Amino acid sequence: MKSKNALLMLSALLLLAGKPAKAQEADSVKTPLILSADASWLEKYIFRNLLYAPRDVVQSNITLTYGNISGNIFTSFNHAIHKIDEIDFIFTYNIPINDNLSASVYGNHLQLPGQMFPKSTEFGASVSYTAPLDVVLAGTVARDVDASKGTFVGLGISKSVDVEGQSVNLSCELHHIKNYWAPYTGFNGLEAKMCVPIDVSVSDRSKLTFVPSVTQVTAFDKNLFPSTTFFGATMKYETDLTK
Repeated sequence: MKSKNALLMLSALLLLAGKPAKAQEADSVKTPLILSADASWLEKYIFRNLLYAPRDVVQSNITLTYGNISGNIFTSFNHAIHKIDEIDFIFTYNIPINDNLSASVYGNHLQLPGQMFPKSTEFGASVSYTAPLDVVLAGTVARDVDASKGTFVGLGISKSVDVEGQSVNLSCELHHIKNYWAPYTGFNGLEAKMCVPIDVSVSDRSKLTFVPSVTQVTAFDKNLFPSTTFFGATMKYETDLTK
């Protein structure tokens, strides 16, 4: 009986001794805190098949991501009027479902200085599925609840291919709007885009990437604007603040 009690006591001590080690191991796994910033030049500003600026724009993004939550500030400088005419404050919550399926919801408060509507608010949700051959299928629904009170739906497909060791990203998205920043309801266009992310500098903590791009926009209603092709370039920096 004594030997049995001693064995039970030894087992209990081993379990207790093992708990701090497991706790330390769990504490050592930190939730990543990622800071990213980018600056882009675009020949034209066309978003969701709607023309916002017919000439050059310079845009910037600053994003802070902690786990599944991110906050973003976006600005757009319109060269034609020599001023910033859009500032967006975006909050996003990402929802990983499994290895192939994910979703996200977001809220966006827009400041539009000097435009017809000085501000607005939009909410939206997206779903992304990685199909066989690493083809990504995505859908987005957005609702502007303030200025335009319109709805946007986007259905997209994308794929990254290797061209002699260089990754090339190809994407295509079909757009449908209902009074979304334009007095129009229906499929308003198709956007096809190719971009080439070129790593400039890579370390364990950070990465600097240069991304040239070309976008072909096919407008289904020329009363909105004619179909067009435009070029762009982005310099993006990303760093893990937890390392």
